[in-house]
Amino acid sequence: MVVGDNFSVLRGISTQSSVFAVGLVVEDALEKNRKIWLVLQDMWKVYDSVGWPHLKASLQHIKMCERFIGFFGNIHEDRINKVMTDFSLSNDYSVHDGLDQSEVFLPLLWRIFYDPLLCEVK
Repeated sequence: MVVGDNFSVLRGISTQSSVFAVGLVVEDALEKNRKIWLVLQDMWKVYDSVGWPHLKASLQHIKMCERFIGFFGNIHEDRINKVMTDFSLSNDYSVHDGLDQSEVFLPLLWRIFYDPLLCEVK
């Protein structure tokens, strides 16, 4: 299902292997006097950039059943959110697109979303 070099973290999975792999690549480049390019992504607000149309296409790409895709579509389209602070809830605001960072399925959806890109880059 998911086959790319996707090092996003799921429960029970350590980042140790991905950090070790990067270390090996850097060491190899230094020994062979070669240039390397590393691409890193700042994860601070990245979930907001995962739009539903593209996530839906990713789910269809791995042949996820349509009922499951429909379920996620229902919880990601036309939503209203509030932010919980130490003092109270914020006013309502419309969510135009993106995944909530508190989304339970977020780590799985993240891996599914980025897998086609990582396979292509590989």
